[in-house]
Amino acid sequence: MPNYLIPSLETLPAEIVHRIFDNLDAKTILSSLRRTCRRFQTCTNSYEKFVLDLKKMSKPDFELICRLVDPQQVIALILSDDDETLYKIDLFISHFDTKQFSQLHSLTLNGIKERHFKFILKCVNITFLNTFSLVIKKRDLRYRKSTVALLSWIISQRNLRRFEVEDEWEPPLAWPVQCMIQHLRIGGCWILYPYSILQCSPILQKVSISFLKGTRDVIVLTNTLTTPFRHINSLTLENLITKIETLELLLSLMPSLTHFKLIGIGNFFDGNRWEQFIQTNLPFLIKFEFFLEQTRDVDYTHADAQSIIASFRTPFWLEHKKWFVACGYDIDSPRCVELYSIPLCLSSLHYKVESKKITLSTSGTNTDKETSIIDNVRKIQLDVAINYPNDIANKKPERTVGLDEKSMTWGMLIDQFILVPLQVEEMHHPLFLKVEELEIDFKYHKLSNWAFFVPTLIDLTAIVRFKCSCALICRTEPHMLAQMTSLLQQMCNLLSLDLCSPYSNDISSLTAEDVCLMTPSHVRHLIVRIQSLSEIIIVLERLEHLSGAKFYFRDTSSTRPIIKMLKEKRNGSSYRINRFTLYVWLGKKHSAQ
Repeated sequence: MPNYLIPSLETLPAEIVHRIFDNLDAKTILSSLRRTCRRFQTCTNSYEKFVLDLKKMSKPDFELICRLVDPQQVIALILSDDDETLYKIDLFISHFDTKQFSQLHSLTLNGIKERHFKFILKCVNITFLNTFSLVIKKRDLRYRKSTVALLSWIISQRNLRRFEVEDEWEPPLAWPVQCMIQHLRIGGCWILYPYSILQCSPILQKVSISFLKGTRDVIVLTNTLTTPFRHINSLTLENLITKIETLELLLSLMPSLTHFKLIGIGNFFDGNRWEQFIQTNLPFLIKFEFFLEQTRDVDYTHADAQSIIASFRTPFWLEHKKWFVACGYDIDSPRCVELYSIPLCLSSLHYKVESKKITLSTSGTNTDKETSIIDNVRKIQLDVAINYPNDIANKKPERTVGLDEKSMTWGMLIDQFILVPLQVEEMHHPLFLKVEELEIDFKYHKLSNWAFFVPTLIDLTAIVRFKCSCALICRTEPHMLAQMTSLLQQMCNLLSLDLCSPYSNDISSLTAEDVCLMTPSHVRHLIVRIQSLSEIIIVLERLEHLSGAKFYFRDTSSTRPIIKMLKEKRNGSSYRINRFTLYVWLGKKHSAQ
């Protein structure tokens, strides 16, 4: 009988084990596999490609990872700071203030305070960075100049290829003469001087700019420079409000564009003008995405929508480019019209159940492409204003769609986007299949059977974050608690649950029993308005699976019992108690004696 080794994980070469590690998160490797055997412990100690994602980690896991990981083995670090993980950045800095992530290739800082920025960079060797992303949640004038200096220093690094920042900085960032960035994103920009960036970035390929909402004429161009920037192949402009002449002048400097995405407000509705401009100035454009709005002082009519959509029915749009568009307006708000490409390019959608939208489209009638039209939508704010009789509310919505010269509706759920004809009996799944964040806003108090519509519209198994922005979840509403509980139990991947609106001063009628009943066992973070401090203690004791919570309350009694409970049962918790608000990042549970 031949002698040979039976293959097993323990006999695999370290290189193969490390390839397996490449597909696992740092927590699994360090807290689980590392403890399995000496072989895995050795492989873990020699592994040098940790991706450390510390965004939504529980406090015990966070402290464990920070204690076990060698920063020199980390190539990517993702760090955030929010109410869900109180004082996380301070804890991170305390662990690594004398150590350095010397091999770091990617650094993502999301929602941090400006005062923390320079302290985090002290822990990082930015020489090898090829990706840097920064979103500062709380700006501080005391650190403004130092932050700009640090960002300018990061931009100058020769290995940096991707640079993403939120907000335009004042004073502006100093761009090096030979900036080696290939992908640039600026969010929250209030004014843009494109020449100052493009002239200094000889290999820049992708540019994405999101302007502050409501800011007009945000692009500043001069007539002194007409040399085209042929290295730019992708451009995204969001929240743009400007004249089409300014936009055309900017685009004419980027003749090599293959992808252009535009979200904004302005006189951009002339399909014939776009056709002529693209043929003359953007010969390589393959993908053109847009969502545009235009408002005027008089109402739009069906004839106006027909006139707009007609300019997009030429052979250039339908046959040569195969770019399809839709145009629509709400009968109740007829002074604003929308024009958008198909598929819808928005990642966030405000869906009004009772809106009466008239929509015209140049699209065909391929039913297989129905859901792909809205595949990009990841977040929905759903306005529920149902005040229908029970016999109507219990009836399944029927879709009746008219294309081209006809309007489009979907029973009581009026479409916010283009749909193709489909019989109810052919519908085997919800319409939105990839929504991860859902917010439901109740408009009226009569909510009978409201929950019927939500699973029909949205695949609840994909929801990760849920928010109900109202104070109506209470015992006084018949079946409300049961309906909400049933809805939440269908969200099998739900991690964050927000059961109140922080803008409401209403005294909650929710009890600890109500909250515990509604909260699924897989939820990790909870935000809720509750009756009293004693009820908060019950919630924290019963919902042991929570890693963090935020409570609103109106009780004026002593908070000492809560502090005592946290020290005794969740030692190491970080907490902050303001007036009528408790934030807590929960420590390790004490095992029963």
